[in-house]
Amino acid sequence: VRGINLGDLRKMPIPVPSTAEQEEFSSQVRQINILKRKQQSALGAFDDLFASLQSRAFRGEL
Repeated sequence: VRGINLGDLRKMPIPVPSTAEQEEFSSQVRQINILKRKQQSALGAFDDLFASLQSRAFRGEL
């Protein structure tokens, strides 16, 4: 990129979170993924129930 000097970039400090912060972040990501899978599973179950309800309603079984 015009105006950016590679030498200056090499000197630039890169902040790195502590190991404890990295582990906490990783733990939170795992928990979010667990919740996400549960929500996706529940959504699939609701879709199945709704399809069943629709089917029964259109057949006049309700």
